[in-house]
Amino acid sequence: MVIDFNKEEYNIKEIKHFNDDIKKIEKSNLRWIKISGLKNLQKIEKLGNIMEFHPLVLEDIISTNQRPKYENYENYIFIVLKLIIWDETLDEFTSDQISIIIGSNYVISVEEKNTDLFDPIIDRIKVPKGRVRS
Repeated sequence: MVIDFNKEEYNIKEIKHFNDDIKKIEKSNLRWIKISGLKNLQKIEKLGNIMEFHPLVLEDIISTNQRPKYENYENYIFIVLKLIIWDETLDEFTSDQISIIIGSNYVISVEEKNTDLFDPIIDRIKVPKGRVRS
């Protein structure tokens, strides 16, 4: 999912394949690329190559046994978080890895599994007035 937004508008679209156009972001916009699940590793690697991420960043995204971390690169920040979830069917806690890359006008989030973690943020992007869109 790709979400482009600014103060006046937002646009949400599904993208099956990334190409060089993903880097073309209008000056007034912020782009959020939200990837749910690690089932399509080629898609993640393609995005990483287009955005020129360090190979270790891609490796850390794909390797879900990472500890939480924060790394500051020249043009972006890379963060790995662990989401702790109560699994009612297993009757135990499970963890999912969330990787976030923050650049000057974009955010990329990669969830190990599809969760509803970011749904409240997407809902807030849809509201014209508020902190997220200002």
